[in-house]
Amino acid sequence: MSILVIVLSVMFIYMVYRYIVIIRQLNKVCAILDYIKDGNYNRKFLLRGNASVVNLCACLNNFLERYKNIDSRKCYLEQLRIRMITDISHDIRTPLTALLGYVEALSKDSSLTEQEKLSYLNIVNEKGIALYTMMDDFFELTKLDENQELKLEKIEITEKVRHVMTTFYYDFIKENIKLELNLPEELIYAYGDDKCIERVLMNLVSNSLRYGKAGGVIGINVSEHQDRVWFEVWDRGGGISEKNINFVFERLFSAEGSRNYTLRGSGLGLSIVKELVVRMKGDITVTSLPDEKTVFTFYLTKIE
Repeated sequence: MSILVIVLSVMFIYMVYRYIVIIRQLNKVCAILDYIKDGNYNRKFLLRGNASVVNLCACLNNFLERYKNIDSRKCYLEQLRIRMITDISHDIRTPLTALLGYVEALSKDSSLTEQEKLSYLNIVNEKGIALYTMMDDFFELTKLDENQELKLEKIEITEKVRHVMTTFYYDFIKENIKLELNLPEELIYAYGDDKCIERVLMNLVSNSLRYGKAGGVIGINVSEHQDRVWFEVWDRGGGISEKNINFVFERLFSAEGSRNYTLRGSGLGLSIVKELVVRMKGDITVTSLPDEKTVFTFYLTKIE
């Protein structure tokens, strides 16, 4: 009987000891949490002993790492929001001010020649188109943010590409740019949204016209491999620097030097392209050797 009492007493003492140890460890966890909640994310949970406490620490460390990334992303998005407001104000005010100035000159300056009036009207038209394009991009991005469902269906690709390129015919003539089309002779079908595929191609070609026209050539390649249809839109213009290439699909991203309004777009075209391609179950990448070749490559699911 005395042996049983001794065994039970030892077990009780051990259990009390383990309880005290676990309580101390949990208090340390709470102390670390209090330290972290003030924004000190470099602190880690490093406790040994009880397996459950060790597992809890591992889970908390994983959670902390994810929360740290989320917080960093939140700070980045807040900076982006502030920059967006500034850029939107600038990018709308600049062409609008110019447009109003030319309209005022047309209405009040009686000394203008017919040729000057025609030139001013062309400028007003260009500024109006720029404003319309910018607002159209913002409207498209708003629709994407609302997570509206795309109408994914079987789309014939080669004819779609030809149709899109015809809309740029006069742009290529005006800028003296050679177009290189490399399309399969047979029909190719892909899974996508008709309007979205058109928007993606138009945005990519417009981007090449804006930033790559100095190379004198713009190309589109379409090919198929296994269960995918691959698209390449390329040019031989100035290209994208290594430090900027990872950010080209970010909203409102503009590389250095693009504050020149004659070259600058809305900063949304490529982010719209990325969003649309992903929603059509594809993906897009970009590679660039400045002054040699810049290639935007994306794929969609092939349908027989």
